[in-house]
Amino acid sequence: MELGLWRIIGVLNFPWLADLGYSAYLAVLYAMVAALAINLSLCVWVAWCFKEQKFPVVWPVVVLRVFSSVFFQAFDVTSLNLLQDPLPLPLSSSVLVP
Repeated sequence: MELGLWRIIGVLNFPWLADLGYSAYLAVLYAMVAALAINLSLCVWVAWCFKEQKFPVVWPVVVLRVFSSVFFQAFDVTSLNLLQDPLPLPLSSSVLVP
């Protein structure tokens, strides 16, 4: 049971993304950037609604609650791993100090 759970959690580290190629990497990266931009725009709108003390609709607050809990708890480390993936350090003799 523990190994199966670890495989499910391990998907969040994107080990499968390297096999799909650079275009898949860009698609996942841009999807995360778009989700973050939508989240930030909803944050600004909800802050404005709090300032005005009136909410014409409540769904943005619910979306922010769900998105924030999922993004900040589950995808925080994953998104940092995704940003670090294209920056591998070269291991060559010219880089190492003798």
